[in-house]
Amino acid sequence: MLLREFYGKEVALFEPKKEGKQGIRGVLDGLEKERQRRILSSLKENIQSVFENSDKGAVSRAIVHAALWEYLSELELLDDKSEAERLRREIYEICQESVAEMVHTRYGSQSVRYFLAYGTAKDRKQITKLLKPHLERICLDSEAQLVLFTLLDVTDDTKLLSKSILTDLAALAPKLYMDANGRRALLYPLIYRSSRHITPAMATVLASTDSIRATTSKKDEELRREEVRKAFSGDILKQVEMNAAKMILDTGGSLLITEVLLCADGDKLAAIDAVLRPLQSPFPGSKEHKHPVELSHTARMLKQLLQGGHWSHATKAVIRSEHFDAAVFASAFLRIVGDDDGGERIRKMAQGDGTFVIAELCERIDKEGRAEDKKKLKKWFSGDVVKSIKSQDIRGGGVLLEKLVALKA
Repeated sequence: MLLREFYGKEVALFEPKKEGKQGIRGVLDGLEKERQRRILSSLKENIQSVFENSDKGAVSRAIVHAALWEYLSELELLDDKSEAERLRREIYEICQESVAEMVHTRYGSQSVRYFLAYGTAKDRKQITKLLKPHLERICLDSEAQLVLFTLLDVTDDTKLLSKSILTDLAALAPKLYMDANGRRALLYPLIYRSSRHITPAMATVLASTDSIRATTSKKDEELRREEVRKAFSGDILKQVEMNAAKMILDTGGSLLITEVLLCADGDKLAAIDAVLRPLQSPFPGSKEHKHPVELSHTARMLKQLLQGGHWSHATKAVIRSEHFDAAVFASAFLRIVGDDDGGERIRKMAQGDGTFVIAELCERIDKEGRAEDKKKLKKWFSGDVVKSIKSQDIRGGGVLLEKLVALKA
């Protein structure tokens, strides 16, 4: 099936050479208004024919979605905006029951996103209901997840989102965090369009409906975003609490934990405890079972949490998160990882593959820690321990010694 077959007999008979790479726009350019209307009407009728015979399976084909997107794009160019809205409403009502079958192609995803952006609260609720049973598959697909993100961006009823989507999304965390697309879906409610996880190309696509949302949604954008973040926070923190022991051993899991702890809202003590408990295992680990701190991605996670934010190449400094207290994390690190053996495990980390992590720990305790934590850390790193560190050729040893000097000053 060729795309131009959707344009109708008039194009086939009288405009056989027109179109090229411009699609329907290439056909319509230069034609009088009446002929343009007839061709658009034929395009709509052919699209309608496919959707009204959805049992034949053509509804999920990319060529059908491309035809639909061409039709929607032409409606954007109509001078009569009320006419455009009427026609958009008609095509939506024709397609609405099939939206879940459309979201996995480029133009299908784009079409459903426009239905969401232009839709009423009732339309968005209906689309949410249709997408919900397919949430896992949507999260794992780079095109389909854009529909999910737009749903979060345009829906004013964030309580509905919480009940219908966000709770289920968080519950999928164990199945999603190891996949780049799945992880992005888990993070979007917390970080929005941050360039750490949303590519410039994706951000551009998502922004294409922002101007439409401004005319169809009543809620302030920042308020909606904050409500979504808070609504998602409790459930995703609970997932970290339940699954941290496995997550920290995976690169994707460590990335997820970092963002959740830095960006989520609410009480994080249980999640922090779950992240740090696995560090109580013997250090160093064995060849078969490395200690978490010996894994580069886990060490990077711990450093970022002890720093309290992400490094900015623009400012050449760490941008601290307003939703996370790094000093609380550092104090918990001392208590959970060090108290049971008088700091021996932490001293071994400092002289092994955990040098940079312990350097960050020392800096955070020095600058923001409680007096009892400073006293404890000074005791664990006595003069003899510092001399031992100086005598060894340890990667990061100079940085650690600098932090210890500052701590003891």
